[in-house]
Amino acid sequence: GAPQWVLIPQVKGFVAEVGSAPKNAGNDFSFQREEAMANARDNITRQLSTKVGNMFKSYKAATGSGKDATFDRSADRVSKQIASQSLQGTIVKDTWISKTGTLYVLMVIDTVSVTNAIEGMTKTSFKNDKALYQKFLASKAQGELTKELEKLEGN
Repeated sequence: GAPQWVLIPQVKGFVAEVGSAPKNAGNDFSFQREEAMANARDNITRQLSTKVGNMFKSYKAATGSGKDATFDRSADRVSKQIASQSLQGTIVKDTWISKTGTLYVLMVIDTVSVTNAIEGMTKTSFKNDKALYQKFLASKAQGELTKELEKLEGN
């Protein structure tokens, strides 16, 4: 009799993930809750890093190679920063304890917050035409990323 979100973590307008932690020998519920929340945050981080990494791989391919491929180094750094910064906005949306005592936590983060964090990290001060073109490609990749995040919501 688990809630549906345990198997399919979807909340409209949010990136959602589930974390779990088994009952511990000390019956320390606070520790169990922290473990489940950490597990959920880790799952959100992986979900965002995968989506962002994939989007920037596509973007990197669009910008070229060699000296002109200046954004490829930033892509790895951006995905790490997105996970780090955007997870500051995670909230526990629901909890459930199974018959065996395993605690399940549904954690979410607002997709608007994630998108804004990504935009803030991809903006730089461009000073030449080639860089302006790269800014255009970054904007295009941002739109594709927003669509991918909406897919995660189940839209």
